[in-house]
Amino acid sequence: MNDKSGDIVHLHLTRSSRVALRANHVFPAVMLILVGVEGLLEGGGEGFIRPVIEIVVGAAVLFAVRRELKRDRAIHTGVGWFDVFAGLMIIWEGIGKLHAGRIFQPGALLVLTGVATIAIGLFHRRFAGIRSLRFSPEGFHITLSPLRRLKIRWTDLSKIDSRGDSVMITLVGGRTRRISLRRIENRSDVTQAINTHWRNQENSLTA
Repeated sequence: MNDKSGDIVHLHLTRSSRVALRANHVFPAVMLILVGVEGLLEGGGEGFIRPVIEIVVGAAVLFAVRRELKRDRAIHTGVGWFDVFAGLMIIWEGIGKLHAGRIFQPGALLVLTGVATIAIGLFHRRFAGIRSLRFSPEGFHITLSPLRRLKIRWTDLSKIDSRGDSVMITLVGGRTRRISLRRIENRSDVTQAINTHWRNQENSLTA
């Protein structure tokens, strides 16, 4: 969805890319369910409540993932509390499986998985919201991911060539920069916005 001023274009991932990102949630959820099932098989009594909670939380995470995949492309912000709770449960289980003196510690893998799951719950939706193309009088700034950013000044631009799922930028001096839009669903909005703003800049210079 673009903002009203036309100076910001939010980038929407393709469905296949969204599914790949949601796979980060599936692994810890399945792990939590398996740990819970293992706990039930090992015995009941006082140890019955925790395995049931683990299974319920794991199933809730899977349900939340399925629901999000069916929702529209709107940007969802906030904290994924199911992920945070699942991460805490996995860490809890991992600490219980740590044994002093052993070189190989399966519990350590659970603890690390739990920490990663909590991080996903806290930050993945915020990361989704930063994917955008922003224009200013000086140039434009595109953020494809937290680690993939590109800032171009109008005065450094010589040519822009849209090529299907990418934008080829030629800078003054002959250097080129390629912006891959293969994972972006609304790539046509991106290329149209870049071309429109670039034409406006060219027209203002020749006016």
